[in-house]
Amino acid sequence: MKRMFTLGLFMLMGIMAQAQIIISEIYGGATTTSPYSCDYVVIQNIGAATVDIGGYRIYYGSGSNSNAPALSVTITAGTMLAPGASYVIQLACTAGNTNPSTPYTVNQTGSTNIGSTAGRVYLTNAVAPDNACSPTNTLGAVFYGTQTVCTSNAPAPSSTTSIVSTDGVVFTTKALPILLNSFSVKQISDKLKLTWQTASETNNQYFAIERSTDNRAFYQIGKVDGTGTSQTTNVYSFTDEQPLRGVNYYRLRQVDFDGVATYSEVKSLLFSEKGSEVTLYPNPVASSLTVVLGNAAETGIRAAIYDAYGRLINTCTIPAGTQVHTIDTNTLPTGTYTLVLNGELLQSTQRFTKQ
Repeated sequence: MKRMFTLGLFMLMGIMAQAQIIISEIYGGATTTSPYSCDYVVIQNIGAATVDIGGYRIYYGSGSNSNAPALSVTITAGTMLAPGASYVIQLACTAGNTNPSTPYTVNQTGSTNIGSTAGRVYLTNAVAPDNACSPTNTLGAVFYGTQTVCTSNAPAPSSTTSIVSTDGVVFTTKALPILLNSFSVKQISDKLKLTWQTASETNNQYFAIERSTDNRAFYQIGKVDGTGTSQTTNVYSFTDEQPLRGVNYYRLRQVDFDGVATYSEVKSLLFSEKGSEVTLYPNPVASSLTVVLGNAAETGIRAAIYDAYGRLINTCTIPAGTQVHTIDTNTLPTGTYTLVLNGELLQSTQRFTKQ
């Protein structure tokens, strides 16, 4: 009896674990001009325990004929999905569309074309759906759009909307998140500057800037307001005034006005405290003083030379994008001088001697 009870308990736990894995998003509207170039399906763990989803399958069938659904993707063996986590499957991509493939980091790829007006998507555990419209062996079955095969239980996506669910049962349409054209991090003096650009935005309230030292635990360090809804290019930036020693990992958490959040890909940069250093040579100098910046100037830097009495002798501008600059010292009398550099993210004072 005890053995039967234990076996039954394990079976029940397995069924409960499977039940917490749902289809949470479907996008089938990829075109040559759509914000994202590929169709995709997202599955999510809405339960409280980590689940091994290795071997789970995505099947797809047309919404206009009764052919049996075809296997799209088998999830890689040993894939563990933590509570609240999602698994993104990129499917067919549209030639000629140079936009990002999906709004998310892709975990696995396939080549199935997802219909933009109607279709059937099934999630199973290592088996094929046993019935087109009333499967009993699936973890989820979504019949979207105007169906001629099954009774629809979800609206159709479009080129700018996906269909989403928080419980795997009720589906609604959702505007696609921002189209992020670029995202970069670079060191400027003793700070790290993040720059990103969007091609379009829908309902975008703000960006939360998150940082990590291990690419696992991220913490918010800043916030930049979004543009709301826009079909034009917008450029944003944020400066990390106190980067951590070593590798800094950054990601953007984009939050809509309705509270829905999506994440960018992760960018990383090794922070070198030496990046803030300014080097002068030769010193003493005869006719030409070379100034080496730890990093290329982000904007123009004003360079001023003062004599030993604090009198301004000469000024010049180090152009933006310059890392090595030379200053003519031929006309300087012999003596000790101070070079003062002032830029948007650089302030430095260096002494040198004229022979």
